[in-house]
Amino acid sequence: MAPTIEETILRLNKAFTKGSPHELREVTNQSTSNFAIYQAKIWLSLALISYTLSKIVEKPRYEKLASKGTKFSDSVSNGLQKAAALCKLGKVADCQAELDDVIQKIQTMESRDARFLSNLIVKGRTKVAATMYAQGLSLDTVVELTGAERNEVLNYSGKTTMPDRMGRTLSASERMAYARKLVRKNNGK
Repeated sequence: MAPTIEETILRLNKAFTKGSPHELREVTNQSTSNFAIYQAKIWLSLALISYTLSKIVEKPRYEKLASKGTKFSDSVSNGLQKAAALCKLGKVADCQAELDDVIQKIQTMESRDARFLSNLIVKGRTKVAATMYAQGLSLDTVVELTGAERNEVLNYSGKTTMPDRMGRTLSASERMAYARKLVRKNNGK
């Protein structure tokens, strides 16, 4: 059984407060898969947040910033807890707004350290789009869904072994059969 949005947010928050990039990347992968299936913005937000937080907790220069008890860490954790509570109440739009606020906090924090040409959120969009592209979704679809730059997705995909790790791509009929199977499985909760 696939985890709910609320469970995913709580798992993300726990992984962040533990400072575990590995667990955060697991949340990224799960959220990316759910985004590819359901194409709901909330899954994209969770994939972006978990990806960027995994990058933050693994970078030594962010260690103090991401450690428990700091303004940034507490702010992100509180935002995720609030989002999970809103989701539990069925207020998905309010939950999404809270996740958007968490993304904004990450962007604000990162703007103080302008070492890179593109920020982590942009890199996250590219990573999520490239993963979905490697899984067989069309380039046009992943660019439209994620807001990533077309050439960045192609560039990222071409420089990684992602397509090799994903195995062969699926035909349209195989993707539809897989999607139907997942929908039936999730409807039978």
